[in-house]
Amino acid sequence: MRDDIKIGMLKGMKAEEEKTILQEWNRTGREYPKEKCVHLLFEEQAKRSPGAVAVWFKENCLTYEALNRRSNQFANFLRKKGVGPEAIVGVCVERSGDMLSMLLGILKAGGAYLPLDPEYPPERLKFMVRDAGLKILLTQNHLKEKFKSCVGVRILADDNWIEVAGENPENPENRATAKNLAYVMYTSGSTGEPKGVLINHQNIVRLLFGTQYASLNGNSRIMQAAPISFDAATFEIWGALLHGGQCILYPDRIPEADRLEHFIKKYDVNQLWLTSALFNSVVDQKVEALSGVRQLLVGGESLSVRHVSLAKESLKNSEIINGYGPTESTTFSCCYSIPRDEIQELTSVPIGKPIANTQVYILRRDLEVEPIGVPGEIYIGGDGLGRGYLNRPGLTAEKFVPNPFKADGERLYRTGDLGRWLEDGNIEFLGRIDQQVKIRGFRIELGEIETVINEFNGVKTAIVTVATGVSGDKYLRCHYITDGSQVKIEELKHHLRERLPEYMVPTAYMRLEKLPMTPNGKVDRKALPEVEGAGEGGSGYVAPRNATEEVLAGIWREVLGGKRAGVYDNFFENGGHSLLATQFISRVRSVFEKQMDLKTIFEHPTISEIAKKIDESRHEETRSPLGRIKPVDRNKPLVLSYGQERLWFLDKYEPNNPSYNVPVVFRIEGDLNVKALEAAFNEMVRRHEVLRTHFREKEGVPEQVIEEPLYRALEVVDAEGNEEAANIVRKECNKPFSLSKGPVIRWKLVKTGEKDHVLVVVMHHIATDGWSMGVLNKELTRLYRSYVQGVKDDLGELKIQYADYAGWQRGWLKGEVYEGLVGYWKGKLEG
Repeated sequence: MRDDIKIGMLKGMKAEEEKTILQEWNRTGREYPKEKCVHLLFEEQAKRSPGAVAVWFKENCLTYEALNRRSNQFANFLRKKGVGPEAIVGVCVERSGDMLSMLLGILKAGGAYLPLDPEYPPERLKFMVRDAGLKILLTQNHLKEKFKSCVGVRILADDNWIEVAGENPENPENRATAKNLAYVMYTSGSTGEPKGVLINHQNIVRLLFGTQYASLNGNSRIMQAAPISFDAATFEIWGALLHGGQCILYPDRIPEADRLEHFIKKYDVNQLWLTSALFNSVVDQKVEALSGVRQLLVGGESLSVRHVSLAKESLKNSEIINGYGPTESTTFSCCYSIPRDEIQELTSVPIGKPIANTQVYILRRDLEVEPIGVPGEIYIGGDGLGRGYLNRPGLTAEKFVPNPFKADGERLYRTGDLGRWLEDGNIEFLGRIDQQVKIRGFRIELGEIETVINEFNGVKTAIVTVATGVSGDKYLRCHYITDGSQVKIEELKHHLRERLPEYMVPTAYMRLEKLPMTPNGKVDRKALPEVEGAGEGGSGYVAPRNATEEVLAGIWREVLGGKRAGVYDNFFENGGHSLLATQFISRVRSVFEKQMDLKTIFEHPTISEIAKKIDESRHEETRSPLGRIKPVDRNKPLVLSYGQERLWFLDKYEPNNPSYNVPVVFRIEGDLNVKALEAAFNEMVRRHEVLRTHFREKEGVPEQVIEEPLYRALEVVDAEGNEEAANIVRKECNKPFSLSKGPVIRWKLVKTGEKDHVLVVVMHHIATDGWSMGVLNKELTRLYRSYVQGVKDDLGELKIQYADYAGWQRGWLKGEVYEGLVGYWKGKLEG
């Protein structure tokens, strides 16, 4: 026996304990379709349930068959552009049904998608495009400007979607394997540049099949709220679509508690993923907003025991699951279902045990196993492990190391996270070894931020650290020394925002003469002084000057945890961020009983500006002479609104002129229930009197005449090909209306194939406008769905009709008010 062995090399545990850790706790093998690609599993699901709803976005839904056909068209379109296995296609779009069609289409073409967040600054997007060697980028017209400096990239936007619609909608021949690349996702990099993580089809499939951490099936109704550049979206999208569930797209970027509650109830969301910070925010605002969610997955950073306790107390029927895993191991590696009865006894929430087909080890630097209870670095292995990093072979070799416990060439990923085994086989997360941090679910390398700050003129050295505000939220702070030059913080922030996402821009800044150092010559980060004013108001403090500002200041202090709130202080420069902004606006709405969008605080980030908006809206309400709209007597002559009278006059002046026809044309692919569509139209016309109104003249004065509901058949015509269909649609759109006879709406269905139709709806402008088209689309969709399902969708009877509005408008816009307004414009236009 050696007597010169180093203490650090002693194993300190029995063989039985090592066997428990390596074998029993890591025996996670389960059957799953490891040889199949994501898109093939989706195609199988679409074949099993073609008519089932796959996607909801706002008031529109897509069935599995419709989504499959649309994505097939994208796939065939992309193949003609040269996309095949291992080709990377950029995707920069806002959330919509087409977004999912694009992702599926890329995979069906054999390629891999690279999500590019529209919120990222142009410089960062440009780097990612260049680093990935993109040849093709799918985006939207209003986002094309972001890529104007990207040379050699073919940008395909909305204008090309007409070309996509002409492609073959049948499943293309599969050209990919489970080992082919499925997506590239960029994360923060310590060298000053983000790095692309390479994920294969098999990695995704392992996340979603054979699972024990979540119940994924045809009843799953999963809310999709994460940016697709964040790997939580992998679970949200494919967790629903590969199991016959519904992927329900959240329309806003950041879920607020009140709107989230309405959304969950409206779409019956039963599975949901939230970052820890967003979970805390919702619990603080309105924990009951999450009622109805069957499985609530939370993760991204350490969970707050207090917030979990509050949630467990209120959400009696919800299972709360702590999910842990880096992007390199495809979203989740460990999960912990939090027991209701033990939460009060916990000091921290464990990250749980390895999920199916995943191995997790707590190791020393020499890759020896740490005993139960002893901290070490978390290493991850198994089928969820990605290939490595795009164009970073050195970094890949450093972070993805050979698995010493397997003899078949498998690898382990070094997470840089500290953890330890608990006696029951769960793992407790203890923090980071390196400079990487997580804030609001985003993984950040502090070195990347420091590199960008050091590029700014005048900055000699910068150190970025994470601090915790009084409110308990983490924020980034920057200590810097200069070369003697004066550094303006606003200019430095502008420099950062041009290169980094908003979540990576520090909140607080402090100039130092020198940085504190440890005895061995390294920066002593623990000795850095607190940044004065962070989270409690900036320079030039001005106290609240009236009641509105005083109340706002109180809400400000409550949300940010600061000691003071000056009326000219900037919310986001005093510790505020997007999640805290949702809390602030929610409380402002509640206290002042005003509808206020989240964007208000981004556009007006000071107490002074928000108070002005509130007081202006109050002033508008008190000085309004208009009164409420009330139903008018239908037994008396019904007047026209001024807008209707104008159109009536133009029709009298030039009869049979189709210039004021308002057409809308829908392309419908898949099974169509014609009788249900016919019934939906008739119910919509019954609900809205203006759609069954004609106009007569009595002694030179026009009147509205509302007809009784009359059931009208939906005319169906056959067309040989798209050209004939287009001619029929064109003719229908140009056919004039007779305002004196009515009706003012008509519809026709053109059949171009067994499962292909074109629906044309035409209305006269006297009965509709741009805003009304959204109402038509919403109601028609809901009514059609209800008739197909054989259930009543009670939209409720309308308390106010357009004839009531016309009477209200004529009631106040007359006499002195009318003459004053006309006189104003006569004066302005004189001569």
